[in-house]
Amino acid sequence: MKHAFPLALSLGLCLSAFASDAPRQAKIVKVLNETEPQRHESTRMRTISPNEVGKFKELRDDFAPKPAGAYITAIWETYSREPLQSVTVKLTYRQTNLPEPQSTSIQMNQVKHGTTYSEFQIIGDAYTKGGPITAWKLEVVSGGQVLDTFHSFLWKDPS
Repeated sequence: MKHAFPLALSLGLCLSAFASDAPRQAKIVKVLNETEPQRHESTRMRTISPNEVGKFKELRDDFAPKPAGAYITAIWETYSREPLQSVTVKLTYRQTNLPEPQSTSIQMNQVKHGTTYSEFQIIGDAYTKGGPITAWKLEVVSGGQVLDTFHSFLWKDPS
């Protein structure tokens, strides 16, 4: 009888630990922070055949100079079998010339299982007045619940 109580207590703690761990629904895999947007390697490296006459406009637009600014691409995966409803990818960032953190977000109605790319552009007046981005934090939120968070090394939460 002496050993039954510690055994029951440890079993209860183990089961409660497993019950509280919900399966992960999304994970931020990689964040690319660049001063130029990503270009498609396959488009640059391949040769153009005479049958692709209509694609010159797409190629010209791909190689056209882009405005100065910060281009942040978040690559994240969804593990849920059911599509996630009302997903928001929120980017909060600090710039050199601004004292307060700035934020922008992308909203999606449904996100299916697999990899998703979310691209943020800080260009124009937002970049010229604020300056380069020094720190950032990225959150994936679905239905008011934060699914995953990822931040740069220099990020400090405002308190």
